[in-house]
Amino acid sequence: EGGGEGGGEGDGLGVCDRSYSASMLRVHRYSAGVDFPPHEDLGLVTVAPRATAAGLQVQLPCGRFEAIEESMAADEALLFAGSSLAALVRSIPYPTVPESTLPTPQGPTQVRGIRPLPHKVAAQGSGLRLSAPYFLRATPRLALGRASMPPGAAGGAGGAVCGAVSVGEFVEAKMAERSNAARAAVEAAAREAAAA
Repeated sequence: EGGGEGGGEGDGLGVCDRSYSASMLRVHRYSAGVDFPPHEDLGLVTVAPRATAAGLQVQLPCGRFEAIEESMAADEALLFAGSSLAALVRSIPYPTVPESTLPTPQGPTQVRGIRPLPHKVAAQGSGLRLSAPYFLRATPRLALGRASMPPGAAGGAGGAVCGAVSVGEFVEAKMAERSNAARAAVEAAAREAAAA
Protein backbone atom coordinates (compact mmCIF):
# COMPACT_ATOMS: atom_id res chain seq x y z
CA GLU A 1 0.00 0.00 0.00
CA GLY A 2 1.24 3.50 -0.71
CA GLY A 3 0.97 6.55 1.47
CA GLY A 4 -1.88 8.98 1.77
CA GLU A 5 -4.58 9.52 4.29
CA GLY A 6 -7.63 7.67 3.00
CA GLY A 7 -9.07 4.54 4.51
CA GLY A 8 -10.57 3.70 7.84
CA GLU A 9 -13.97 2.99 9.23
CA GLY A 10 -16.72 5.58 9.10
CA ASP A 11 -19.32 6.45 11.69
CA GLY A 12 -22.33 6.44 9.39
CA LEU A 13 -22.27 10.18 8.65
CA GLY A 14 -22.15 9.84 4.87
CA VAL A 15 -20.02 8.91 1.89
CA CYS A 16 -17.04 10.93 3.07
CA ASP A 17 -16.80 9.02 6.33
CA ARG A 18 -16.11 5.70 4.61
CA SER A 19 -12.75 7.05 3.47
CA TYR A 20 -12.05 9.81 5.99
CA SER A 21 -12.33 8.58 9.54
CA ALA A 22 -11.26 9.64 13.01
CA SER A 23 -7.74 10.65 14.00
CA MET A 24 -5.38 7.72 13.64
CA LEU A 25 -1.89 6.33 13.63
CA ARG A 26 -1.37 4.62 10.29
CA VAL A 27 1.47 2.42 9.09
CA HIS A 28 2.37 2.82 5.41
CA ARG A 29 4.39 0.23 3.52
CA TYR A 30 6.19 1.56 0.44
CA SER A 31 7.59 -0.92 -2.07
CA ALA A 32 11.08 -0.40 -3.42
CA GLY A 33 11.28 1.77 -6.51
CA VAL A 34 7.75 3.23 -6.19
CA ASP A 35 7.10 6.97 -5.83
CA PHE A 36 4.09 8.41 -4.06
CA PRO A 37 3.07 11.66 -5.79
CA PRO A 38 2.98 15.15 -4.28
CA HIS A 39 -0.03 15.80 -2.05
CA GLU A 40 -1.23 17.64 1.05
CA ASP A 41 -2.66 15.67 3.96
CA LEU A 42 -6.37 16.23 4.52
CA GLY A 43 -6.48 16.51 8.30
CA LEU A 44 -5.64 19.24 10.81
CA VAL A 45 -2.09 18.18 11.68
CA THR A 46 0.24 15.31 10.77
CA VAL A 47 3.02 14.07 13.03
CA ALA A 48 5.50 12.06 10.94
CA PRO A 49 8.37 10.29 12.70
CA ARG A 50 11.38 9.32 10.61
CA ALA A 51 10.60 6.23 8.52
CA THR A 52 12.68 3.06 8.34
CA ALA A 53 14.23 4.39 5.11
CA ALA A 54 14.47 8.05 4.15
CA GLY A 55 12.25 9.14 1.27
CA LEU A 56 9.96 11.92 2.48
CA GLN A 57 10.42 15.16 0.57
CA VAL A 58 8.72 18.46 1.45
CA GLN A 59 7.97 21.24 -0.99
CA LEU A 60 9.70 24.53 -0.24
CA PRO A 61 7.92 27.85 -0.96
CA CYS A 62 10.05 28.21 -4.12
CA GLY A 63 8.45 25.02 -5.46
CA ARG A 64 11.49 22.73 -5.12
CA PHE A 65 11.18 19.46 -3.18
CA GLU A 66 13.74 18.89 -0.43
CA ALA A 67 14.64 15.52 1.11
CA ILE A 68 14.14 15.95 4.83
CA GLU A 69 14.41 12.58 6.56
CA GLU A 70 18.15 12.28 5.87
CA SER A 71 18.76 15.12 8.32
CA MET A 72 16.39 13.81 11.02
CA ALA A 73 17.56 11.88 14.07
CA ALA A 74 15.86 8.56 14.80
CA ASP A 75 13.84 10.13 17.64
CA GLU A 76 12.66 13.22 15.69
CA ALA A 77 9.34 13.81 13.95
CA LEU A 78 7.90 16.39 11.58
CA LEU A 79 4.79 18.30 12.59
CA PHE A 80 2.90 19.93 9.73
CA ALA A 81 -0.48 21.39 8.86
CA GLY A 82 -3.05 19.70 6.68
CA SER A 83 -5.72 21.06 4.33
CA SER A 84 -8.51 21.04 6.95
CA LEU A 85 -6.50 23.23 9.34
CA ALA A 86 -5.71 25.70 6.54
CA ALA A 87 -9.41 25.80 5.59
CA LEU A 88 -10.45 26.26 9.21
CA VAL A 89 -8.03 29.19 9.65
CA ARG A 90 -9.29 30.76 6.39
CA SER A 91 -12.81 30.71 7.86
CA ILE A 92 -11.72 32.93 10.80
CA PRO A 93 -12.67 36.61 10.44
CA TYR A 94 -10.12 38.39 8.25
CA PRO A 95 -8.36 40.85 10.64
CA THR A 96 -7.42 38.14 13.15
CA VAL A 97 -5.46 35.95 10.69
CA PRO A 98 -1.81 36.95 10.18
CA GLU A 99 -0.38 37.52 6.71
CA SER A 100 3.10 36.73 5.43
CA THR A 101 5.01 36.97 2.16
CA LEU A 102 6.47 33.79 0.69
CA PRO A 103 8.85 33.48 -2.27
CA THR A 104 7.37 31.43 -5.11
CA PRO A 105 8.50 30.71 -8.69
CA GLN A 106 6.03 33.42 -9.83
CA GLY A 107 7.45 36.00 -7.39
CA PRO A 108 6.54 37.05 -3.82
CA THR A 109 3.06 35.91 -2.81
CA GLN A 110 0.95 37.16 0.09
CA VAL A 111 -0.35 34.26 2.16
CA ARG A 112 -2.92 34.65 4.92
CA GLY A 113 -3.07 32.03 7.63
CA ILE A 114 -1.66 28.53 7.58
CA ARG A 115 -0.60 26.58 4.49
CA PRO A 116 -0.76 22.80 4.29
CA LEU A 117 2.63 21.23 3.53
CA PRO A 118 2.90 19.66 0.07
CA HIS A 119 5.07 16.54 0.28
CA LYS A 120 5.85 13.29 -1.52
CA VAL A 121 7.76 10.08 -1.05
CA ALA A 122 10.58 9.45 -3.52
CA ALA A 123 11.48 5.94 -4.62
CA GLN A 124 14.12 4.26 -2.51
CA GLY A 125 16.72 1.75 -3.71
CA SER A 126 15.84 -1.89 -3.24
CA GLY A 127 14.63 -1.75 0.35
CA LEU A 128 11.22 -1.59 1.95
CA ARG A 129 10.11 1.69 3.57
CA LEU A 130 7.75 1.77 6.55
CA SER A 131 6.38 4.98 8.01
CA ALA A 132 3.90 5.54 10.84
CA PRO A 133 2.41 9.06 10.74
CA TYR A 134 -0.31 10.19 13.11
CA PHE A 135 -3.17 12.12 11.48
CA LEU A 136 -5.09 14.48 13.78
CA ARG A 137 -8.46 15.11 12.18
CA ALA A 138 -11.42 17.35 12.87
CA THR A 139 -14.88 15.92 13.26
CA PRO A 140 -16.55 15.72 9.83
CA ARG A 141 -19.42 17.85 11.22
CA LEU A 142 -17.22 20.89 12.02
CA ALA A 143 -18.44 23.92 10.04
CA LEU A 144 -16.16 25.83 7.67
CA GLY A 145 -16.90 28.84 5.48
CA ARG A 146 -17.81 28.31 1.81
CA ALA A 147 -14.58 30.06 0.76
CA SER A 148 -12.74 27.03 2.16
CA MET A 149 -14.05 24.73 -0.57
CA PRO A 150 -11.69 23.91 -3.43
CA PRO A 151 -12.43 25.97 -6.58
CA GLY A 152 -15.06 24.32 -8.75
CA ALA A 153 -16.38 22.13 -5.93
CA ALA A 154 -20.15 21.95 -5.55
CA GLY A 155 -21.18 24.83 -3.31
CA GLY A 156 -17.62 26.15 -3.14
CA ALA A 157 -16.39 29.71 -3.46
CA GLY A 158 -18.46 31.51 -6.06
CA GLY A 159 -21.21 28.88 -5.87
CA ALA A 160 -24.89 29.71 -5.57
CA VAL A 161 -25.24 28.10 -2.14
CA CYS A 162 -24.54 30.29 0.90
CA GLY A 163 -23.56 29.34 4.44
CA ALA A 164 -21.07 26.96 5.98
CA VAL A 165 -19.82 23.61 4.74
CA SER A 166 -18.61 20.83 6.99
CA VAL A 167 -15.10 19.42 7.21
CA GLY A 168 -16.63 16.24 5.79
CA GLU A 169 -17.88 18.08 2.70
CA PHE A 170 -14.52 19.84 2.35
CA VAL A 171 -12.59 16.57 2.54
CA GLU A 172 -14.99 14.87 0.11
CA ALA A 173 -14.39 17.71 -2.39
CA LYS A 174 -10.59 17.49 -1.91
CA MET A 175 -10.69 13.71 -2.45
CA ALA A 176 -12.71 14.21 -5.66
CA GLU A 177 -10.15 16.84 -6.74
CA ARG A 178 -7.31 14.33 -6.16
CA SER A 179 -9.17 11.61 -8.03
CA ASN A 180 -9.79 13.90 -11.02
CA ALA A 181 -6.12 14.95 -11.09
CA ALA A 182 -4.96 11.32 -10.96
CA ARG A 183 -7.38 10.36 -13.76
CA ALA A 184 -6.13 13.26 -15.90
CA ALA A 185 -2.49 12.21 -15.32
CA VAL A 186 -3.23 8.61 -16.35
CA GLU A 187 -5.08 9.80 -19.49
CA ALA A 188 -2.22 12.15 -20.40
CA ALA A 189 0.33 9.34 -19.97
CA ALA A 190 -1.79 7.05 -22.17
CA ARG A 191 -2.02 9.73 -24.88
CA GLU A 192 1.73 10.30 -24.68
CA ALA A 193 2.43 6.55 -24.95
CA ALA A 194 0.07 6.22 -27.93
CA ALA A 195 1.76 9.12 -29.71
CA ALA A 196 5.24 7.61 -29.24
